[in-house]
Amino acid sequence: MSPNKFEVTNLEKSVDEETTKGEKKDSLSAVLETEPSDSGMAAASATDGVAATAVRSVIQRIEHVAERCGRRSDQVRLVAVSKTKPVSLLKQVYDAGHRCFGENYVKELIEKAPQLPDDIEWHFIGNLQSNKVKPLLTGVPNLAMVETVDDEKIANQLDRVAANIGRKPLKVFIQVNTSGEETKSGVEPDGCLELVKHVTSNCPNLEFCGLMTIGMPDYTSTPENFKVETLAKCRSEVCEALGISEDQCELSMGMSGDFELASRLLYQVEMGSTNVRVGSTIFGAREYPTKSLSVNVKSYLISVMSLHPPFLHSAAAAATTKSFNATLHRLSSEGAHHHALLTYDSMLKSSVRPDPFTFPTLLKACISLNLLPHGLLLHQHVVVNGFSSDPYIGSSLISFYSSFGLTEHAHKMFDTMPERNIVPWTTLIGCYSRIGDFEHAFYLYNSMLHEGIKPTSVTVLTLLSGVSESIHVECLHTCIVKYACALVGNTEELLTLMYRMSSENSWPDHQTYGALVSAIAKDGSAEFGKVVHGQIVAAGFELDVHLQTSLMFMYLKCRNMDYTFKIFERAKDKDVVLWTTIISGLVQNERADRALEVFQSMLCSRTEPSTTTIASALAACAQLGSLKVGTSIHGYMFRQRMAIDTAAQNSLITMYSKCGYLKQALIVFHMIKNRDVVSWNAIVAGNAQNGHLSMALHLFNEMRIAHQRPDSVTVVCLLQICASIGAYQQGKWIHNLVVRSYLEPCVKIGTALVDMYCKCGDLDSARKCFDRVRERDLILWSTIISGYGSHGEGEAALALYTELVQSGLTPNRVIFLSVLYACSHNGLVDHGLNLFDTMERDFKIEPELEHCACIVDLLCRAGKVKDGYNFYKMKFPEPMANALGIILDACKTKALEELRDVVAKEISELDHEDAGRYVQLAHSYASMAQWEGVGKTWVQLRELGLKKLPGWSFIDLHGVITTFFMGQTSHPQQEDIMLVLKNLSEEISERVIMSNTEDIS
Repeated sequence: MSPNKFEVTNLEKSVDEETTKGEKKDSLSAVLETEPSDSGMAAASATDGVAATAVRSVIQRIEHVAERCGRRSDQVRLVAVSKTKPVSLLKQVYDAGHRCFGENYVKELIEKAPQLPDDIEWHFIGNLQSNKVKPLLTGVPNLAMVETVDDEKIANQLDRVAANIGRKPLKVFIQVNTSGEETKSGVEPDGCLELVKHVTSNCPNLEFCGLMTIGMPDYTSTPENFKVETLAKCRSEVCEALGISEDQCELSMGMSGDFELASRLLYQVEMGSTNVRVGSTIFGAREYPTKSLSVNVKSYLISVMSLHPPFLHSAAAAATTKSFNATLHRLSSEGAHHHALLTYDSMLKSSVRPDPFTFPTLLKACISLNLLPHGLLLHQHVVVNGFSSDPYIGSSLISFYSSFGLTEHAHKMFDTMPERNIVPWTTLIGCYSRIGDFEHAFYLYNSMLHEGIKPTSVTVLTLLSGVSESIHVECLHTCIVKYACALVGNTEELLTLMYRMSSENSWPDHQTYGALVSAIAKDGSAEFGKVVHGQIVAAGFELDVHLQTSLMFMYLKCRNMDYTFKIFERAKDKDVVLWTTIISGLVQNERADRALEVFQSMLCSRTEPSTTTIASALAACAQLGSLKVGTSIHGYMFRQRMAIDTAAQNSLITMYSKCGYLKQALIVFHMIKNRDVVSWNAIVAGNAQNGHLSMALHLFNEMRIAHQRPDSVTVVCLLQICASIGAYQQGKWIHNLVVRSYLEPCVKIGTALVDMYCKCGDLDSARKCFDRVRERDLILWSTIISGYGSHGEGEAALALYTELVQSGLTPNRVIFLSVLYACSHNGLVDHGLNLFDTMERDFKIEPELEHCACIVDLLCRAGKVKDGYNFYKMKFPEPMANALGIILDACKTKALEELRDVVAKEISELDHEDAGRYVQLAHSYASMAQWEGVGKTWVQLRELGLKKLPGWSFIDLHGVITTFFMGQTSHPQQEDIMLVLKNLSEEISERVIMSNTEDIS
């Protein structure tokens, strides 16, 4: 019978296999489990319980194995691990003569120990948190050993508590993570010796006894899975370093599940184990609340056969995997889970192969119908079809096993997954939360963060459900703080979290609120911030100075100055942090004048400013170009004999540079003893912004010589200056330095390079820089699209737009503006109009005036001037000079003379003081040889006293950037400028001739 046939006989077989699981033995197991002739089992009382019988059997196996390995049986200690089992079972084992027990949860051990005799030796074998050390040592006087010391912090805490309570030295094992699993505790093998040395040298109240490990759980019975060789190697290193024999360093081995006990025992004892932990073989599997089967599987399926939908057999032949999956999903959503299972039966009979989307629905049906064996068979089908590595199927299997209380099976499934995204992590965390095992749930949560997996609100809310103990609530709030700090850009999830916390009566404390406010500040959601602010007031935390500072910072980030000042004014105790927050926030919101007013009020209030406050005030002076106030603040620093730190000196450099006083900026720069990258950035940017590009490049080179690695701010600043003045050679030089400094993949630098090359006309280099950036944002896409569009490469710009959409990014207003600009400058009328419609229809972006102006330009450049004017009238509620100027420029034929006069009148009524508009109108008259109109326009321009400023030009003379006016004849470097212009003119003429020749040929 095919393993893929989903029939009743298969289900019966799977049930039988499940009930006989663990009875199959390999040859090694068969040899080891042969009972000795003088077995003490015969002498066991008929009234012995199952646990007593089991422990005797295990002890005999250990004796048998020890004899085979040439060791005495008393050299191998058996630790009976009861876990969730009741005290009655432990008493059975105790009455059978066994005295060594183990527990892996502090709470269970503290509860069980007082109910059992004092001569029991308790071993703690679970993950031990520092806050549980004292309860463990004081609550269990007969604690013999802690086997899970995995770092110095736990060792130190155990040592301190043992000393405080005056107990004899506590025996400890060092736990080693031999399997390399991040979810398991334990020191890494290469750190084992260091931790042992710490315990033996610095912890006098601890007695080092040996090493312990937990194997890697899987579905195999391979004993080598324990990585015992690694543990044995660690023991050899420890013994050699401490000068002790191997008998003085025990090895503790064992794992949950006790797979193939006989072969495990042989392998462990052969490798030198002196401490064997056995759990389920003695006490049985862990007991969690388990859903029992409501009906017999076989009779259930026979009964529902009569309900088999008749369409399934007739339609099966023509069905596909996709159509079957759709049917399964529909039936599941309707609650017809039995029909879903029968549909899968028909799917297999019709030889349609399932895919990864098939099984999650079926496993959900098994959960709803309490069909454990059915789900086990589905797991087999998953393996047969090769879908074991799929994260969503894995998550469904974890959920399936946890629903039946099979937590260990769920965890094993989790451990076998090669790739784990947030879904399986959340599912397993929920599995442990539902059974009240919050220690394990929080441990998994922290392990998930350690692996770089970001939680969602579902993950955090999974932890929230059922938390009651104060220690768990504290851990939960810590998780929420971490989650809120990591969650940027998703205010809906944060809002869901807040409401869920309130519904669970688990209100955040002031620290949690602080983290939430900080996350909102990064997101910039003012409305959500107001909601949280209201909860803070309701919770009575409004006057907390730290929360006031956080709220002010949040509103400043959201550019809500009214609320910022309300909080500031209500604050009773305004400390220097509060003053500094509002001053720096005002500067960041370009309210430098108001920032200086607040700074003056601060001084009047007798609050002494910090260097951070001074730096913010100087930044305000730089923003305003206020040299007078800036020098006054500089003088105040000297008069008050303030310790001027590097941050304040950097602000002084920026202030003097922005005010045009580079000499003073350089003096401050040279006074800095410990220059950081910000210092260099400030002086380099100051020179570049004041036109001293050669000096800026020189300082940039000095920065490298001083072994100060430039960051993206330095490079971007220089590249922006090069782009703005077309300094191509200097830009290439900076690019070469960037490549050698391994900075290029950064998206900010990549964008600056693309912009520089585009503005210098080198599209090939721009595209190469674009292709090298791995994570592209919309700014980079907009830059490259605009570059191609401005150089007549409209088709290439459109191709880039298509590539952007296909990459999964959603274009924004700026992207559409760039593409529309490319269309208008390259005559792509239909493409431009289609894009304009797409922006509104598909992306729900309301066109702004700039987008509409692009369409006007697009139509006018294509000769459709009247259509452009009609579009202008339809889209522009108020007159716009730029759009009218576009139409005016296009009115160059006799047929458009009337329209030109209408537009000219509208422009004159709109702006009387813009000389450029009159010059534009004069050129329009001249294009149609209407010289009378030209004369009248120039007369009108002179009568109004307006004068058009001549255009500036930048030119590279021997590596130095020089500026000159259009028509200027008295420049000190006139001859050099004219020579460069002559060479450029000749080169342009040659290229035009070559282009025409190629066209003719």
